[in-house]
Order: sequence, then C-alpha cells, then structure tokens
Amino acid sequence: MNELVSEICRRLRLRERVVLCEILRSDGSTPRGAGAKMAVFQGGGLLGTVGGGALERLAVMQAVRLLESGQSETKEYHLNPNKKEDIGMVCGGDVLLGFYCCDPMRTEDVAAFEALRDILSTNGTAWVRTEFDDSGEAHMSVIEREDIHSEAERLPMEPKLTQTEQQTVLLEPVARHETVHIFGGGHVGAALAPALSAVGFSVVVYDTRRDFVTKERFPTAKELLFGSYENILDTVKIEPEDYVVIMTPGHKADHLVLSQVLRTRATYIGCIGSSKKVAYINRQLAEEGFSEDDIARIHSPIGLPIEAQTPEEIAVSITAEMILHRHTGGASTHELKW
Repeated sequence: MNELVSEICRRLRLRERVVLCEILRSDGSTPRGAGAKMAVFQGGGLLGTVGGGALERLAVMQAVRLLESGQSETKEYHLNPNKKEDIGMVCGGDVLLGFYCCDPMRTEDVAAFEALRDILSTNGTAWVRTEFDDSGEAHMSVIEREDIHSEAERLPMEPKLTQTEQQTVLLEPVARHETVHIFGGGHVGAALAPALSAVGFSVVVYDTRRDFVTKERFPTAKELLFGSYENILDTVKIEPEDYVVIMTPGHKADHLVLSQVLRTRATYIGCIGSSKKVAYINRQLAEEGFSEDDIARIHSPIGLPIEAQTPEEIAVSITAEMILHRHTGGASTHELKW
C-alpha cells in the first residue's frame, strides 16, 4: 500500500488534512473485509476503496464532513436490506468504519505516516495501533519489530479490534512482507517463486546445487543461498511470521530440513511429496521425539487439492494454500490491505 501512504505523506506536507477510512470490522457478507482502506483528500479526490457502491459513497460524504471539523470517529453501516438504518445494499452484512482525520499540524500524525512510508519502502514489518474515543479524538502509533522484547509482547498477525463504551482500538500488522524460504530450487521451486512474489511474498531460495540458485533461474527472489542442508539455521533466520516450503530432490534431505525447521516457530511449514512419502517421514520424525502436535504443523502433501500435475499447476496450488493461511491463520478471515 505504498501509494496510499506516500500520497497521505505528500498531502500532509502540503498542509492538507486527509481522512483515512478503514473497515475496522465486517460481519456477514460484505464487499471488503477488515483492513480495507480509502483516503479522502481535502479539495477532492480519493485513493483506495472500502468496497464501492452505496457504502463507499456514504463513507466519502462522511469523510468530507470530518475534513471540515477535523474530528475522527467510528460509524456502523448495515448492508442488510430492510434492516433498520440499512443503506440500500443487499450484501447481507454489517460494517464498522473508522474515520481517522490526519492533521498536518499534529506531529504524531506526520511522524506515524512518514514512519510507515519508510517501513514500506524497506520491506519492513510493523504494526499500527489506532485509538478512537467517543469525543472525536483519535491517535495513531507505529510499533516496529525492534520494539518487541519478549514472547509476551508478540503482536497479532491479523487485525485485532478491541471495543469498550468509551474507546475503539485497532491493532493491525502493516508492511507485513512475509518471507517464504524455499528449500530446493528444482522445477516446482522455479515455478513457485514468481507465483509467490506476484502475491506479495518475499522469496528466499536455498539449494545445495550452485547452478540451481542463480538470478537467471530466480529473477524475483529476494535472496539466493547455496550450502549444505546440515545446520541450515546457522545460515537462515526463520521468524514466526515466515513460511517454509521444502522440496529438495530426495526424501532424506526433506527429512533433514524438516527436523530443523520444526524447531522454529514458522507460521507455515509445507513439504512436497506423496502420501506414502509423507507417512514415512512422519514416522521418522516421531521416532526422533517430535510430538503429534509438532508433526501436525506440516502441510503435506503440500498445496490445495486441485489435482495439480505440472510444476506450474503445483505452484498455483501451493500459492493458494499459503494465501489461505495468510488470511486465516487457521481461523480468521481478515484481509491485510496496507
């Protein structure tokens, strides 16, 4: 969402107010999910979308009013026909919108958006905390990974909304460039890397064969690594929000990599292979002392079951499964739109 943040920074430098409209919560069937954003600018113009149609038209009208008053607020819209205060849409859900009025005279607003712009430009990871209170005041702050010092301070990987009678607080990840570590740069790896890059993942490819980790073979990869599959964690740092895909040339190397990455907190671990191979490796892992919960973390056979045959089709199925994991984490249906 570099364009949105950069334009807000530019408008603030021009001493113009901006209202950032964001879906804080969506229930039922709605055009967009939580995290969808739209900026409405002083003097006209907007960037982004919260779903189009009547909802967006009313959101723009409200934002224009708030540009004049300089206040921020939250407002609920009903998309159910014939429901009290419905807005004429038939999607069948309810939407809570946040309207954050960014004021160029408030140093915290300028600092927050400039920080976001810099984080986005460097593929960093951060979280934004936005607080709305019932007096029309709102505050935004940016939390970077370096600000997290303990396990207890772990922040959510999906937007988290907390509401009381006096306050609404949204804590959401922004500039979240999840890294996918692909172990094995064969035919499927070569097809998978550009598919993942196209949907916003940063890709690192690791292989024991030097000629399989070249820029010509992986032009979209962020990093290419050559080395042994022994002690890979001495070379590769796997963060809790990272993804791991294992597709080495053989089951022994797959098992070797799996036994190491299972000791990390990677959010997703996938291993290519047939059901027979999966069962064999799982038995080995169990004999080595890995628990059922450990082994259950492995997505294998990897990818959604779409009867994929070619490397390109398999890459689509794996990418689709990882998109599903990104947006659900196993439960949630939030969208990340920064």
